[in-house]
Amino acid sequence: MKVGAQTLMVWLLLSAGMVHAATDRSLEPPIVPAPAVIEMTGGTFTVDKETQIVIANDPRALAIAHYFGEQLFRIREFRPAIVQVENPAAVRKVIRFTLQQTQSSPDPESYELEISSQGVQVAARDMRGLFYGATTLWQILAADTAAADEIRLPALRISDTPRLRWRGLMLDSANRFQSVAFIKRFIDTMALHKLNVLHWHLADDGAWRIESRKYPKLATNQGGAYSQREISEIVAYAAERNVTIVPGISLPAHAGAMIAAYPHLGAARPAADETRLLNVQETTFAFIGDVLGEIAQLFPSDYIHVGSGQYPLQQWESSADVQARMRELGVVNAQQLQAYFMQRVTALGREQRRRIIGWDQYSNTGTPQQTIAMTSRGLDGALGLSASGYDVVTSADALDFSRPQTSVLANEPPGNGSVMRIEDVYAFDPAPSALGAEDLGHLMGVEATIWTHRARSEADVELLAFPRAAALAEIAWTPSSRQRWSSFAGALPVPLKRYAKLGVQYSDAAYRVAVTLHPTADSPQRVRVELSRQVPAGEIRYTTNGTEPTARSPVYKDVLNVSAPTTVKAASFLNNEPLSSAVTFDVTSGTIQSARATN
Repeated sequence: MKVGAQTLMVWLLLSAGMVHAATDRSLEPPIVPAPAVIEMTGGTFTVDKETQIVIANDPRALAIAHYFGEQLFRIREFRPAIVQVENPAAVRKVIRFTLQQTQSSPDPESYELEISSQGVQVAARDMRGLFYGATTLWQILAADTAAADEIRLPALRISDTPRLRWRGLMLDSANRFQSVAFIKRFIDTMALHKLNVLHWHLADDGAWRIESRKYPKLATNQGGAYSQREISEIVAYAAERNVTIVPGISLPAHAGAMIAAYPHLGAARPAADETRLLNVQETTFAFIGDVLGEIAQLFPSDYIHVGSGQYPLQQWESSADVQARMRELGVVNAQQLQAYFMQRVTALGREQRRRIIGWDQYSNTGTPQQTIAMTSRGLDGALGLSASGYDVVTSADALDFSRPQTSVLANEPPGNGSVMRIEDVYAFDPAPSALGAEDLGHLMGVEATIWTHRARSEADVELLAFPRAAALAEIAWTPSSRQRWSSFAGALPVPLKRYAKLGVQYSDAAYRVAVTLHPTADSPQRVRVELSRQVPAGEIRYTTNGTEPTARSPVYKDVLNVSAPTTVKAASFLNNEPLSSAVTFDVTSGTIQSARATN
């Protein structure tokens, strides 16, 4: 018999015989995002080949049970049998998934999970909550990734509800096309983090990725597009995982792909390398209305994101046709025309029963308050917009996942801007407790962005997203009183192991070893080498003889004194297993000649 529960044994031993409301998260299973309330109640329950998943005759719960079993099999190579009975509460020694209206929280995403010596129960009033309860149970069962036919679980009670209702990632498929299979895997990984909105950016200056049957030239010769059948398939796939897809296009700026296909839509031709801007003729608004209609048919989401950022207003100012149109409308400047454009687009969205979302550059210019503002200016931007009456989704520079995660490695995926560590993501608070009820009422949630202008591959996109998305999930789901960076960092190695088992590419930048060199004054050939990491976990092991570090290599404890030239190789280890790839530092006379990660 194989028992792959070594990781869980720590929590089993700590919680045995204790009944307490856990405030120290080190006593809890490594659940990310951490639940709102958890109580370790003492005792254990063993899941083995005799354990069954029992549900009432409810096809909705049955679908979640099958999903749970499939995800568990992918990690532990173990899948309990599923049975349907009239009264699942009467059956013992089972895992029960129950939809019931007696749950205390009215939030449709809330759930309750109880593990006792008699079995496991996951209960919720809504399918969304039941899905998240199943996801939490999966995380507890998959705290170890080894194959097993017996898994011991600690007894506990969880009552969980999300902090924010919009917990989003923006995936840019306009600037870097991704396959349908990749999009599905990305959605799978989002769902396992309880992220529930995929803002799918599908149109920009360089490409339009949505098949249009009315305007077929939109999606031609641009390196790939998604057929309407593929989009419908992806939308349905996401819905089964409680992920809403919000389609994103670009109006009136970054409309180069639209204008390349249908030149009559453009305003004055821009300077080199400048984004294209649509004109404001009635034929253009008719075109936009048709496009929004097609998008609304493909995406049942209540929202359509139209971009509306980075206006090159001089294109309107230098266009004779646009200036003539402004005189007809009684619009005196380009800023007022910007507001007019958004008013028209908002009305066109309303005709399709959709709310329009735009980047916050358009706000406070007379844009209707039915429009949702997505701010890239962090909490200050969100508060200013909410004070003006807008509903807001908050983003920030600290949530721009296209930024690199480390400056150490030459082969790290290329990013935009300065380094953004996973700790920087975790430190961002999208809903401080000091906010008043009115501001919180306008705050819909939080979203991180993954722009792909510089991504070289689908693997690069995943490397940019994960594990920073885990930090995003916790600040969006877990109440601030339960957020602790040290606890999150301590739990982080567990989801990294699951990524590896699931075939998800992830960055180990948090544990990659960085070097600081300190030349000695008395001898130019003597160099003091200091090793460090973004997140301290386990230990650093190193070599200075050219070999790769292993679990038997020396443990780094203090600054190394070496003679140049010397090659230092170092990696992080936890429980004698590599936590990061080895990094090689060629040290010559106080300089780093190369920093190469070996994979």
